[in-house]
Amino acid sequence: MEIRRLTSMSTMIEAFSELTIRLPRRMNTLPTSRPPCVSKIFSFTPSSIDDLRRQASSDVGRNHSRFEVLAAHLWRCITRARELDPEQEVRFGMPIDGRKRLDPPLPEGYFGNAIFYGYASCKAGELVGNSLSFAADLVRTAVAKVDNAHMRSALDWIANQETIKSIVPAYTPFIDFAMTSWWRFPLYDLDFGWGNPSHVRIPLFAFDGIVGLLPSAAGSGHVDALVGLQATQMPKFEEYMRNGYMRDGVDQLTPFI
Repeated sequence: MEIRRLTSMSTMIEAFSELTIRLPRRMNTLPTSRPPCVSKIFSFTPSSIDDLRRQASSDVGRNHSRFEVLAAHLWRCITRARELDPEQEVRFGMPIDGRKRLDPPLPEGYFGNAIFYGYASCKAGELVGNSLSFAADLVRTAVAKVDNAHMRSALDWIANQETIKSIVPAYTPFIDFAMTSWWRFPLYDLDFGWGNPSHVRIPLFAFDGIVGLLPSAAGSGHVDALVGLQATQMPKFEEYMRNGYMRDGVDQLTPFI
């Protein structure tokens, strides 16, 4: 597929200079070495996801998708568990499949890399101090922004870099949050000769602030969130996940997992 130059260089620089890595506002808050990290599975039932969707729509009157509310809830809980400076900018990033978003779309069965990176950002204090719908709206806007014009501009910007080394992710460890969704993959239908799997897991997932959404052995509508976080922050994260919380600092005792 030919990549056409659709935007000026000044527009590309303005739109995609943010792809380069950000230095956090307070560098002294980052660990000087890699701290121990752990991973745990948090299982969401269809009813718990519906509860999150109702909570997110209660104060805005619009529906949010399953992905939007799960991303918003996990992002808020991780940010709260990290106890960041309220003025610290935090980002949520996610890979977005561009195969059908490009115009014209890529051919059915295209096997190459067509993944683009979408992200949302705000201050840590805004994220944990506002309602779930605030975070869900940020996620929705970030997904919608990755359209045909955005992706082609990204391809143009990348093509104009002198070296691939100048292209680095806009992700700051220990501050930002990234999530990928595999829950629609029919992993439990696989059979390598000894039957279908009883559980699907990623062998090693000791990362900080990264989440993988997996299909669940419990069946359709269930989602397993594989969460990687610093070992010292995981207990707080588990507490916030189980209790949930809304704005005004009032902890809700409705279990969400």
